[in-house]
Amino acid sequence: MERMKRVNVLLTAASRRVALVRAFKELENRMEWAGRCIAVDCEPLSPALFFAHRYHLVPPISDPDYKRGVLDVIRRERISLLVPTMDEELILWGESREELEREGVYVACSSGDTARICRDKVATARFFRERGFPFPETWEGESLRGHEGELRYPLFLKPRCGRGSVDAFRINTPEELRFYLPRVEDPLVQEYLVGREFTVDLLCDFQGRLMTMVPRERLLVRAGVSDRGRTFRNPELEGLCAEVARALEIRGPANLQGCLGERGISFFEVNPRFSGGIQLSLAAGADLPGTLVSLAAGETVRPSLGEFREGLYMTSYAESLFLEARDDRFERTGESSRGPAFTVGGESRNPRENRS
Repeated sequence: MERMKRVNVLLTAASRRVALVRAFKELENRMEWAGRCIAVDCEPLSPALFFAHRYHLVPPISDPDYKRGVLDVIRRERISLLVPTMDEELILWGESREELEREGVYVACSSGDTARICRDKVATARFFRERGFPFPETWEGESLRGHEGELRYPLFLKPRCGRGSVDAFRINTPEELRFYLPRVEDPLVQEYLVGREFTVDLLCDFQGRLMTMVPRERLLVRAGVSDRGRTFRNPELEGLCAEVARALEIRGPANLQGCLGERGISFFEVNPRFSGGIQLSLAAGADLPGTLVSLAAGETVRPSLGEFREGLYMTSYAESLFLEARDDRFERTGESSRGPAFTVGGESRNPRENRS
């Protein structure tokens, strides 16, 4: 069999995304992939770094040198596929797609405009409601001051551009709304949805064709990430997600979150990136990493809609890595993150693991 074109993959903001890094790295064991999986992060103890073929340290996303740092890694490692993973960087890389494509690098994310709509939950609500997609009633928090007693409770309050369930609260009374509104930065308020919470992981190719999709129920959520879940089928939901992906012009991965309740389907969030609970969709048979690598290699890939295991459960637990303090990865953490030598590279090894 002819070996596919070499495609080196770079995952940004690797952090705790061990399952995603593993999924890309393990492609070498099951397909004719000649590339390597490279990970970057600003923290030298980010666990996902130790599961990639190689890693580099770069400045934090908030640093003006962040883009330059990642571009330096792209050139040094001859990257063909860039996979951004954090909300705060999606606009940056969405606006850089054409620039990178001219250099032969595919970017697995949607446009800057799409990222802005998804990042701003008020804009998300407006986009959905204008197009007739089911979405809860949403208000900007400041517009409710003085009108707390006129609303129907319970409600849900969260930051307009937040993530990970940080500063997200169920609001049961007008008094609670008055208390939380000034304590959450740029808050928005939504109807409180009752029902089965879901995430739908999906992937589109670089022209927007829907390639795969897996709905999964979020049975237990910790810090905004599904800790326990179950895959399921729902043709109506899957059809709606396909329409939303087309309307948003999704490119690469995305996940849609919502609720299945008495009123039917209602979405409440879209993230144009891989989800934190992507390991369940991967285990169910959705080959998102393999599809992206094959597309970046210029191969013809057919959609695999519906090709996943229904009724597969996931229950998660913690894993710990133990690393020797003499390792130069830790001794060099004080090195400046600026200037031409701010990246620190290293080969990933097989550190001792503890699963508990």
